Amino acid sequence: MRHSSLRRRFLPQLLIILLALIAFLAVYHIGVTSTLRDRSASEGTKLCGIYVAEIDDVLTGLRRWLTVLTEDGWLTQLSGEDGDMRFKAQKLLTAQLQDGLALYPAAAMAFALSDESPDIISATAGSLDFERYQELMEAARAIAGYGREPDTEWSVALAGESCVFFTTLRVENALLGVMVEPETLLGSMPFYDQTDQHFVLAKHNGYIVTTTLPDVYGEGIDLTGDLNGYYMTGERRDIVVCGAQSACGPFRLMMVARDSDIMSGMRWSRWISALLIVVSALSVLAVIWSLKRQVLAPLDKATRAIAVFGRDQTVQLEPGGHEALEFWQIYEAYNTMAGEIRQLKIENYERLLHKQQAELRFYQSQIRPHFILNCLTTIRNLAQQNRQEELEQFIDAFSGFARCMFRTDCAPIRVRDELKQAEYFIALQSVRYPERIFYLADAGEDALEAQLPAMLIQTLVENSVKHGLDEGSQLSVFVKCTLEAGSLTVAVEDSGGGFSPSALEAVNAGQSSGFGLKNLRATLALLYGDRASMVVKNIPGSGASVTVVIPQA
Repeated sequence: MRHSSLRRRFLPQLLIILLALIAFLAVYHIGVTSTLRDRSASEGTKLCGIYVAEIDDVLTGLRRWLTVLTEDGWLTQLSGEDGDMRFKAQKLLTAQLQDGLALYPAAAMAFALSDESPDIISATAGSLDFERYQELMEAARAIAGYGREPDTEWSVALAGESCVFFTTLRVENALLGVMVEPETLLGSMPFYDQTDQHFVLAKHNGYIVTTTLPDVYGEGIDLTGDLNGYYMTGERRDIVVCGAQSACGPFRLMMVARDSDIMSGMRWSRWISALLIVVSALSVLAVIWSLKRQVLAPLDKATRAIAVFGRDQTVQLEPGGHEALEFWQIYEAYNTMAGEIRQLKIENYERLLHKQQAELRFYQSQIRPHFILNCLTTIRNLAQQNRQEELEQFIDAFSGFARCMFRTDCAPIRVRDELKQAEYFIALQSVRYPERIFYLADAGEDALEAQLPAMLIQTLVENSVKHGLDEGSQLSVFVKCTLEAGSLTVAVEDSGGGFSPSALEAVNAGQSSGFGLKNLRATLALLYGDRASMVVKNIPGSGASVTVVIPQA
């Protein structure tokens, strides 16, 4: 059964109260935002509808005027064969176009031309500068060069770096048209520069014809959405778009507003919401502070002492002056219990230490007897064969070897001393197997002073000789000791036949039947736990390799 702390039980109850208030204020804020958004979008849609209707009225009037001009027949005379009639038609049409622009000030240019003549008859608004006149003339030529009639009465064309609305009527080989600057249409509307609302006049595909939208709105605004209602757009989906379609051409007028702009008139609501949140938060914090001082702080003190108790039983709980009587009693009971446990732990540690030393002696005692018997047998054989010089060398090597082998303590020794022990062992084996064993050891000065369990290198070298030296063959044994990153690595390689796959798997699993490597693995586990490792593997084309890693800290 899992138990939760007082903090986890009590604090959520306070937080639930605070979160409930925050949730209420958030829902209230969302509701206000949605209501204001709906209202703003409704008003924007109506306003755009009114402005689009006015724009359509202007464009429809211009279209009707062009239709009237085509009814008197003078337009067809532009492509006639009679030069006097063409001149008269040009002069008359120029006057008619100029009179029409006076009646329709929204038009920027009216033009007429014949397919058989490169000349364009035009009339322009009085406020048009020469550079803009040239751009409109180029646009008129481009419009005349279109291969087909537009699908709608009015279309959008590019004139210089800005757009114009245009409409054309073709009678036989003659073309009559008029162009309108979108800015002129919007400039006559009161919203253009007198309100805080932002409008965009764009084609159905989202191409912006003209706009009052500031650059702060950035990119990522979709202007192709459904205008039957408003929709949200922008990178953060916080921009409202609403508007109306034009009945005269493929363009639409849209109002664009951010939620922040819509809510600018409701700042008092935000301040009230923020104030309520602050007051609620301060109230909860006051309760939490009192709870922490009277209950949680004493509990935290006891919890920290219990948490470190496993590694430090000397920590004492000292009661504070503001703490309740119940905590004084808890602290006194803890201090008494800690003292008793410290004493029990000292006694248990001493028993464990004696047991560990006994186990180490047991593992080392399993390694020594069979080797000593082999040495005694060799001494007897040398004496029987009267090989006095070799016998003396063998006894000297065995004497040096025995000094380390019969140590009674279980303390680690230096790599330097362990390598000397291995040299004694090789000297003993060289007498038994003359000129058949090649031995080489390599260790840096730092590695020579490192510590490792006694008999470790000697056991690995003995294992190489025992399993790698076949009758009549030669054997190379190489020992390398390195100290790196706080760990000593001892690698012993030989040129013997290596382990069979089943034996290799058993050795690495700690299930080998031999005493040497099995006891060595047990010694490492006893002294270092899982911080030490031993890996045995075969070297392709050579023999076996045993790598032992021993921590030095």
